[in-house]
Amino acid sequence: MNVNQEAEKFVSLSLGRVTVETDAAKAVADADLVIEAIVENLETKQRLFAALDSAAPRFTVESTTSSSSLSGAVVNGWAA
Repeated sequence: MNVNQEAEKFVSLSLGRVTVETDAAKAVADADLVIEAIVENLETKQRLFAALDSAAPRFTVESTTSSSSLSGAVVNGWAA
């Protein structure tokens, strides 16, 4: 197998493990990593992270794609 074939196989196998779910609790029920990428609205992100935190296993890493200034506010409001 050449490098291109190995790369194609890797991509195919990786994409086969990606799932999309519209129910937050179902989405994180057995997740190791959650990457949030919703609208840049602080209250919306805080509500989502509160829901994710209550449904995800304790070991789950939750992250956001927000700018660094908004990220701190998301975490501070979520942990409060």
